[in-house]
Amino acid sequence: MTKELFDDILSQCRNLNVLNITMSGGEPMLNPHLKYFIQKCREANFSINILSNLISITDDIIEEFKRTPLLSVQTSLYSLDESIHDSITGVKGSCARTKKAIETLYKLNIPMQINCPIMKQNRNTFRDVLSWAKSYNIEASSDYMLFGCFDGSRKNLHCRLDLPEIESLINELQTKDSNQVKAESPSLKSICPVCYSSLCISALGKVYPCEGWQSCILGNINNQSIRDIWENSSDVLALRSLTIRDFPKCQNCDYKEYCSICLIRNVNESEYLDCKDVNPYFCAIAKIKRQIIGK
Repeated sequence: MTKELFDDILSQCRNLNVLNITMSGGEPMLNPHLKYFIQKCREANFSINILSNLISITDDIIEEFKRTPLLSVQTSLYSLDESIHDSITGVKGSCARTKKAIETLYKLNIPMQINCPIMKQNRNTFRDVLSWAKSYNIEASSDYMLFGCFDGSRKNLHCRLDLPEIESLINELQTKDSNQVKAESPSLKSICPVCYSSLCISALGKVYPCEGWQSCILGNINNQSIRDIWENSSDVLALRSLTIRDFPKCQNCDYKEYCSICLIRNVNESEYLDCKDVNPYFCAIAKIKRQIIGK
């Protein structure tokens, strides 16, 4: 993203009373203007969230983090076993570099969160990441609900746990902590937060509902204002109008209290890129959760 486009976005966000700017990617630290972006957000009193693997962090960026009180960082650490983590990222040495950056930011009291998606590769080692984060008093989370790439290729699904593996994992989590598996409360007002509290804008100005849903282009800020897209886009209004009644299979499902509808999850694995096309894999997980909780 260019400085000019970022300045335009920031100016419009100020007029819309936006509170938070999240910088993601790709990898935001590969953008040579990131330091400038952070400075501009700080000057305008935005809360900033940086999503990064941290392997390209520089001393200049760290200094900018230190100057910015309303800033937090999210990163992914897949395993403390370097061979496992590096096999997932595809970058040799990335585990050591990410851990070193986390430790550096921790010493500087930079708020952080570590995400550890659970996959076949790290099924037996993800807990080590959570324990390591806890030892630093860093918030960490794990999640086995892996879904398809935003480009519809599904090329990442070979990493996803099979249903028997999911069942075994949920049993383990439930045994260790009964709060790990919870019932959901489907809403009649809305079924997904997209277009209610956030939008995603690409480096070229395209606007999406979510960073994971890039097949749905809501508009382009090169020829429309963010306000116009937010208030008048027919696609935005249609997404906001969706309720569980638009998903009759879900509304009448015996397991709906153990599931939540995710439009991005649906669309990225749908043959027709249909956000209402519910994936049976996640229905099966809801069934497993109900069976385990009901024991």
